[in-house]
Amino acid sequence: MRFFEILWMQTLTIQFFLFSLLFATNVFAQSSTITVLEITTEFNSQGHELYNTIRLQTEAHPQIALNDVPTQSLDSLLLAVGCTQLDAMCSETLSDILGSDMLIWGSLSAENGQNSVSLTMWDLIESRIVRERSHSFQNMETLLQNAPLIARSILYESAEQVSIVSSPQGATVLINGENVGNTPLLLPALPLGHYQIRLEKENHLTAEEMITIDIGEQEENFTLTPIITENNQNSLREESEQHNTRIIPLALMGVGLTVAAVGGYQGMQMRDTQSEFDDKTAIARQYIGTDIGEEARQRALELENTGEQQASTANLLYGIGGVTFAAGAILYFLTKKDSNANNTNARLHFFPTMTQQSAGFILSGRF
Repeated sequence: MRFFEILWMQTLTIQFFLFSLLFATNVFAQSSTITVLEITTEFNSQGHELYNTIRLQTEAHPQIALNDVPTQSLDSLLLAVGCTQLDAMCSETLSDILGSDMLIWGSLSAENGQNSVSLTMWDLIESRIVRERSHSFQNMETLLQNAPLIARSILYESAEQVSIVSSPQGATVLINGENVGNTPLLLPALPLGHYQIRLEKENHLTAEEMITIDIGEQEENFTLTPIITENNQNSLREESEQHNTRIIPLALMGVGLTVAAVGGYQGMQMRDTQSEFDDKTAIARQYIGTDIGEEARQRALELENTGEQQASTANLLYGIGGVTFAAGAILYFLTKKDSNANNTNARLHFFPTMTQQSAGFILSGRF
């Protein structure tokens, strides 16, 4: 009986230890508890919508717990605890009363054709500003559409990773007018929000775009269009001519290989025909004067004619394929670009021609 009492007490002790460990894990998993205060604005409905969005994004944050308290402004909260300003003593008092580590408050205003929102996160434990964020939009509708991003910008320090890639590479990247480096570029930690990205590269049109930086990793790709000037137009024309000049030799080599391959197939067919011819000839000799022998002799004659045709075709295709491939190879090396010069060793031009009797092409070159 004593044994079971000891076992039961040990079981309770283990359960209590596991419960305490689970409780401690949950406590430390939530690194901060935040109280969201009212958004100060003359636009009550829009301010309340932004306030609710911040609360929702706070609840969705993996390392932050929302302190669910009634809606109140910073001024009314300070007045309720007898503070005139948010100093160290008042921060400590509010932390004890609210059971919160952080405060978030903000303001929403419209002036000079811009709708602006400003947010502040305050550390009650250390009595300091953690971060401040400001966003401006041309109209209130756009501002509210971006409310989740605005809320995340105050809850998160910066985006995880943002890279800028361009084709071609080596473009200068300007963010809101500030030069931050050349592509490919891994951007420094940027607060969440909207940024004007501008890419500049010599002899290319400038690329400019408004991008959104949000949580998580993201990559922005830009394609730069070359500017056609007289110099690079001549360069492009030279490259095009060289490219076109090289196409015909490569095509000839390809045709030559194809024709030779067909000739090889005909040669293999001829060997099969030759093998069958030898068999029928042997049968015809063995059964001379019989129907079997006569039938084998007739078949051997047919196979002889077929084999000769196949041999002629194979030889012809071999010849045509070899000559065509050799011509293509010669033209290829004649038009090969000199690695030590900025031009080609030979300029070849092909002109199709046709007369009443024949058709072909004229090959002219400068060597």
